[in-house]
Amino acid sequence: WVARNTGLTGTALNVNYMVMRPGDKHKPDTVHELLIATDAGVYRTTSGGRNWTPFALPDPSNVQFADSPAATVSQLIFDWVDYDPGDLDTIYCRGYYATNSRLWIYKSATAGAAGSWSSRGVVAT
Repeated sequence: WVARNTGLTGTALNVNYMVMRPGDKHKPDTVHELLIATDAGVYRTTSGGRNWTPFALPDPSNVQFADSPAATVSQLIFDWVDYDPGDLDTIYCRGYYATNSRLWIYKSATAGAAGSWSSRGVVAT
């Protein structure tokens, strides 16, 4: 095993979920695209983990909950991320707010490009 964590510091090193882009397993590891969900956000690498870049996620939508004050993205812990199997440019991730157990699902239809993320709060039962 080789540590490949350039770009990850602090709680971003607490990885809760990792997924490889479907179809990348037979490519050289230097071009594997991986996504990770961490305690500090969601990250992507296109170099097999050699360099990680965070996705620029907006603060979660508060429409479903009307919390005051509303949670911010920096308060969320991300525990899941994945590609839409029907459209690999669509990425989903889930973040939760430990203070009141709220959950948000984020979606980007443009491979995680900045400004493309939307979120929706969900009630966990």
